[in-house]
Amino acid sequence: GISAGLDACITLAGHSPEKVKPQLEMLAGLSRQGLQDVRRSVHALEAEKAEDYSIHEALFKMAHDTEAATGVQITVESVLDQLELQIDEADTVYRIVQESMTNAIKHGQAGKIHVRIKLEGRWLVVLVHDNGLGCEGFQKGFGLRHMEERVALLGGRLRMKSLHGFTVMARLKIRWRDER
Repeated sequence: GISAGLDACITLAGHSPEKVKPQLEMLAGLSRQGLQDVRRSVHALEAEKAEDYSIHEALFKMAHDTEAATGVQITVESVLDQLELQIDEADTVYRIVQESMTNAIKHGQAGKIHVRIKLEGRWLVVLVHDNGLGCEGFQKGFGLRHMEERVALLGGRLRMKSLHGFTVMARLKIRWRDER
C-alpha cells in the first residue's frame, strides 16, 4: 500500500502538488503503523521460540496452547519424535504449522484443525487441514509467501487447496544424519 501510495505521489507532484503533502502524511502514518506491526510480530515470534523444546514437543505445546486460547479442536499426528532435524528444518516445520493454524482460525473460521507430519520415502510431509470456510481464488499474503520461501530453501514444495476447508501441504527434503 505504501509503495502504491508513493507512486501516486510521484504522479500527483507534476499536476496537483497541493495533494501530495496530505498523501505523504497518510503514508507516513501507514509506515509507522506497519513498523509497529512488524515489531510486535517479531517480538511474538521471539517469545515463542521452539528451541527450548524438541520440535515434537514444541508442536504439541503450540497446538495445546492454541486450542486452549481459541477453543478450536486441534489434533496432531507426528513422526518428529523419531527424527533428528537440523535447526532450519525444525524451524520451517514449526512455522508452517503455526501460520497454517493462524490462517485457519483467523481467515477460515475453522472449528477443527488436523496436523499430520509423516515420512514419504526420504521426504518429510507436513499436512495441515482445517474444516473452515476455505477460500477459492485466495491470494497469497506475506505468511503464505514466506512459507513457500522457507520450503524452497530446503529444496521442497508447498501446495495449498481449498476443498472441504483448507489444506496446506509441504514436502521437505530433509538432510539425513548419514548425509551430514
